[in-house]
Amino acid sequence: MAAFPEEPYGVAGFHQLRAPGFGMAAPGFDYSSSDSESTDSGFERGGSLSTDSDASDSEDSLTTATTTRRTLNDDEDWWREGRAALDAAAAAAAPAEALAGAMREYGADARLAVRGAHRLEAHYASGGLEGCTNATREASVVATELLGALRRADSSGASALQACAAACASSRPSGGAVFIDRLAAHGGLACVLETLSTHPDDVDVQRAGLGILGHARLLDREASVRLSAPRAVDAALEALSRHKGDPKLVGLAALALYNAAHADMGAAATVAGECRLIVASLQGCEAESARAAGCWALGALAALEGLRESGERVSLAAAVKKAGAFELFAETLARFPASSLAHRNATLARGQLRDALDRPEPPLNTQEKWPMFGTHCVMS
Repeated sequence: MAAFPEEPYGVAGFHQLRAPGFGMAAPGFDYSSSDSESTDSGFERGGSLSTDSDASDSEDSLTTATTTRRTLNDDEDWWREGRAALDAAAAAAAPAEALAGAMREYGADARLAVRGAHRLEAHYASGGLEGCTNATREASVVATELLGALRRADSSGASALQACAAACASSRPSGGAVFIDRLAAHGGLACVLETLSTHPDDVDVQRAGLGILGHARLLDREASVRLSAPRAVDAALEALSRHKGDPKLVGLAALALYNAAHADMGAAATVAGECRLIVASLQGCEAESARAAGCWALGALAALEGLRESGERVSLAAAVKKAGAFELFAETLARFPASSLAHRNATLARGQLRDALDRPEPPLNTQEKWPMFGTHCVMS
């Protein structure tokens, strides 16, 4: 039986892969610094100070103008104080925890919450280990503050989600697994799905959310039990339908769909009905990383079975074949050199699909529920 190797994408998976259009160390993001004045200015509050002529109309208007001016000045003092606190936190001995503390104090201001999230995103994208003495404590503290920003109905949600994705894809030894655990424990997976649903046209947000939903840690039962697999499938399919021209998103969506199908047989049945969309989206991708991730996901999906509400069993192997996976594998093998990850994974996935199709079908109640083949890939 063909089986995926222990490291289908090499050591640390896609974290170490450089390919055109793909970043390094994080799930499909270009982690250039977001800490710019343009970001700050996007959240400057509108309005202007009252003029002297306004104030001269009456004593009441003078009082109102003075009060408004004092409020705005206080607000700007708070803004400057918050910026200084975030700047100092970024340079602290333990920047992640210090930034979370600054966000706790000043994050009620959406501008400062966004700035703090960008700082955390940059920190985790850099893969820095400085100051981290207790990964679990740091992950819990940071996840709590980022989830606070996610839960607020303001402009900080999208930035917080991208920071979460950077933390989940951290190149630290834990590979972001500790952060995923803490994020899930605090109810963060539901927040991820909610943010995806409220930002359907923002491709950066969609990549961030799918990067989290496609993380290998969600194959662990303790983490996956906190995932709404049907909602995750809907979110990934919606993103594919809207953004199938984005190779990073396509690869991440394929991984997210596999995670959801692995967690829930009903979700697996839904994925079986949409395999054609997955294959068609991958056929439009020329990026090696997307092809490698997509082929891996299709091969892994072939080992699963779904279950419809009617009780009908669904073979994902048959669905993957019918969607044109063999043709996709053949085209991938012809397009990419034998030394490439895409070529390697297409070869392995083709063998896995053949084995799944040839395998006699045991009764559902005696089959291993979620057979595993190799190590889940991590896409950057």
